[in-house]
This record gives sequence, structure tokens and C-alpha cells, in this order.
Amino acid sequence: MATGFSTLADNAIDLKDQTATFTNRQGRVYENVQLKRATADGLIYCDTNSSAMGMVHYPDLPASFLASLKIPDSMIAEAAQRQATLAAQKQQYDAAVRQLALEEKTNNVAKLATPAPTPAPAPAAPTRSTTTAEPKNKPTHRHHHA
Repeated sequence: MATGFSTLADNAIDLKDQTATFTNRQGRVYENVQLKRATADGLIYCDTNSSAMGMVHYPDLPASFLASLKIPDSMIAEAAQRQATLAAQKQQYDAAVRQLALEEKTNNVAKLATPAPTPAPAPAAPTRSTTTAEPKNKPTHRHHHA
């Protein structure tokens, strides 16, 4: 690859701390940042004012700016495909989470709306008979006949 930049072990391109000013597609201006390397997913930079580092994904950058850095089109296309795949996976995940939350909410509402089972009636207490019965322990009077 004859880009004028050295290639790092992870197929990143060393951008040799070039200073650049650019605007991403969302309108954020990166002013006088040092470009460290071009990775599989985007540009790694260092803000010279704050020493903070960050990455800007290729799809967020103007094609003309990437061309001026001689970033291979294949690298940009692969990064865009990866980003699209991740976005689709995130959408599927988010939809599944929403569905589970809806099912949970529906189940909870159903539990609240379902009346609790009515307990079985308690066995009836024994009732006293209205007829008078002889007490079991009533003393017996024996009459002795002589």
C-alpha cells in the first residue's frame, strides 16, 4: 500500500500526528486536532487544547476529507457495513426489549384484573340439637326396693 503512512499491526494506518480541522456530518467542528491513526472503524484523534482523545466514524466524515487522508475506499466501505449491521442489531435488540416490557406490563395488569381465588368455605360448625339429650355423665339414681 503506497499511502505514505505506515500500517500498524491491527491494519490501522498511522497518520503521524497530522494536524487537521474538519467538520463531521452532524456539524461538529474539530479544530486543530492531531490525527493519530485510521482504524478499521474511523479516525483516532487527539485534541491539542485538552489532550482528550476520541474517534470519529468514517460514515460521519465527508468523503473529500477521507480522500485527502488517502484512507482506502475498502476500509471506509467495510466500516460503514459494520456500523449498519450494528445499528440493525441494536434496533432488533431495542424492539425485543420493548416487546418484553410490554408483555411484562400486560401480565402484571392481567394479574391485577384477575380476582383472587375465593377460598373454600370453612366446614360448618357443629350445631346443637334442639332436642334435649340426657347428659352423658348424669348421675344415675338407683332405687333400691326392699
